[in-house]
Amino acid sequence: MRLHNSMLMTGCCITLIACSQTSPILKGQDHWIGTWQSPHSELKIQRDGQLQYHESQYQQQRTAHSQSESTEQSEMTAPITVLNTQYIQAGTPEFGNRFKIDKAPYLLKGHWHAVIDGQDFIKK
Repeated sequence: MRLHNSMLMTGCCITLIACSQTSPILKGQDHWIGTWQSPHSELKIQRDGQLQYHESQYQQQRTAHSQSESTEQSEMTAPITVLNTQYIQAGTPEFGNRFKIDKAPYLLKGHWHAVIDGQDFIKK
């Protein structure tokens, strides 16, 4: 019985350690891990290499005779397949998304910033 409990505890610990391991793609690039926000977007990069992206754009158009409002939203969740100095590829080239890195993460007044696809993201 004691052996069984010890084996069960060891199995649980190994599983927890494996889940908290950093993806090989992110090794040496821990500054990317976390939640990044811009005025219209949120980008989450998890230690295991998963990327979640959410964007919400509000548009309002007025003419002399009409007014229209719309909100466009897009979301994606995919594993990071490439992370280099030029871009982050999430998913496959055919069915994923490529985020252009205009400026890699940098510290400014104690906060991490990055410019991705022309948007200034701040790490929460």
